[in-house]
Amino acid sequence: MLFNSFTFLLFQPIVFLIYWFIFKRSLKLQNAFLLLASYVFYGWWDWRFLGLIIASSALDYWCGLKMGESVITNDQGVKQSDGELVASSDTRHLTSSNLSDSGLSSPVLRAISGRNKYLTISLIFNLGMLAFFKYFNFFIESAADLISTIGFQPHLSTLNIILPVGISFYTFQTLSYSIVVYRGNLKPTKDPIAFFTFVAFFPQLVAGPIERASNLFPQFFKKREFEYQQGSDGMKLILWGLFKKMVIADNCALVVNPIFDNKLLHRK
Repeated sequence: MLFNSFTFLLFQPIVFLIYWFIFKRSLKLQNAFLLLASYVFYGWWDWRFLGLIIASSALDYWCGLKMGESVITNDQGVKQSDGELVASSDTRHLTSSNLSDSGLSSPVLRAISGRNKYLTISLIFNLGMLAFFKYFNFFIESAADLISTIGFQPHLSTLNIILPVGISFYTFQTLSYSIVVYRGNLKPTKDPIAFFTFVAFFPQLVAGPIERASNLFPQFFKKREFEYQQGSDGMKLILWGLFKKMVIADNCALVVNPIFDNKLLHRK
């Protein structure tokens, strides 16, 4: 769903009215409705790719919970309070390669090793998924070009991969949560609706910016009241953005796109 489409022109006011005036008394219902709206927004392009964003969200939600499970006392370098794991400045730099030489007790070593393991799982899954969809064919074609320079003609097959819209944005946004939980700067949540909404939040899902979890995520737990001035300012920003996109950028594209499509003709 494009922001400058007729579909979004209908979608946005409906979401706005339901969110602010029907579910205004319940924060949980507001978050649940935002999640539903965000999935409708994203799935409007191709509902099959909803599985990727749900899988990424589920994995990082689970990894966050696992990183917050250790129960260690303060004098051991790591502390736990209501599910919050916080490492001291002396232990945050430790990795699996130097844990054995750190001099810490066994419970602390297990806690740090566990945090490292679950952060690694999150990184491998999310960055692996991003690399596959965004760069698989690029690496195959680059490898074929490299091999051909030494006289071989490789027959490497590429895949007809469709790049999911916004995959870079939500991948790095959900990773930011795992990283701040790993570092002890954010308490891992036990509210899956709030977390999934944070990852799929439609106003910045497909165009950014990528928000730090420590900045955006806590806002899903704060009661929100509609303020006319903020609504007015937001509408002005939306209209100004649409003007720049539809009047300025789209008309510039009429001149620029033919040049990019025929680069060889315009090299001089």
